[in-house]
Amino acid sequence: MLQNVQQSTHGDNGDDFFKRDAALKEEDKVLAYMLVKKLLKNDGVSEDSGVSGKEIKKQTNIKPGTVDVAIKRLREDGLIAGSGSNYEIPADEVDAVVDRLETRAPKRG
Repeated sequence: MLQNVQQSTHGDNGDDFFKRDAALKEEDKVLAYMLVKKLLKNDGVSEDSGVSGKEIKKQTNIKPGTVDVAIKRLREDGLIAGSGSNYEIPADEVDAVVDRLETRAPKRG
């Protein structure tokens, strides 16, 4: 998945972004995309860990209204911060985000 995100953040359209993890709820897909952007920034692959709703819509092909509602809920839950066109996961929330995604991810095998 990291390679798909890296490719999609450098110009691809993101059609393949969630094929293997399609069972994730849309809100968790938004959160997963934001987490990978943060990890790419930490690894020096990306210059910015912030994302816009527009970027999420384009890279994940999640419906626009769904992305907007997910961003609103994630902000209310304190898992993301920001406003307008720049949202990101605060450093002190990364562990909570990882725990949430691991708990909600479909079990394999």
